[in-house]
Amino acid sequence: MEDPEEMEPSEKKSEIEGYHDLKKNDFSIQIEEEKDGTQSFYVKSEDFFQKVGHALKNVVNYLKFKFHKVFFKKDTEEQHYKMSKKLYNQQERLEKKLKKVAKSLEKTHELASQIKDDTSQIKLDIETVAVILEYQMDRISDKIDEVENYMREHLGSNWLQIKNNWTQFKDGEISRGEFAKLALKKLGKIFLGIFVSTSS
Repeated sequence: MEDPEEMEPSEKKSEIEGYHDLKKNDFSIQIEEEKDGTQSFYVKSEDFFQKVGHALKNVVNYLKFKFHKVFFKKDTEEQHYKMSKKLYNQQERLEKKLKKVAKSLEKTHELASQIKDDTSQIKLDIETVAVILEYQMDRISDKIDEVENYMREHLGSNWLQIKNNWTQFKDGEISRGEFAKLALKKLGKIFLGIFVSTSS
């Protein structure tokens, strides 16, 4: 990632405005159960391509803002600094994942444009869906406890099926992306539906 450029205070606020603000309808992902029990994920090519580009821009802008907040605040307490640094690194990893998704979508998007069918759908692998879920989790909050509370509230008793996996993530045994994939495999549309739109 390139070194972030200095931004004026007014720019910082506008650049990250709405980042921690979950909007489920920003992404629409359809999930279908196959005969062999596996799940397939589908999105509209044009819409998804644009949404991923917007998500990447949001993360990059947030990193610029966070960079100055974390590394140039001299009176930051050590404990707070470590937590902020951890969150910053997490955002850096998400940026790289989104760039990879955007790059892989580019050829598909170009092909869909040639077909000129705005209803054309593309199939996503679970890795890509997990990246989108990571982004949506960040939009709820950069505080792990608040993300957990959101899942508890919206999943109800289904939360118990993934509670141990979430604990593994918090303990550093698995990554957040791995947690998302496990939750998708266990709860499918129930889990996906609390972060994105799954309506037709």
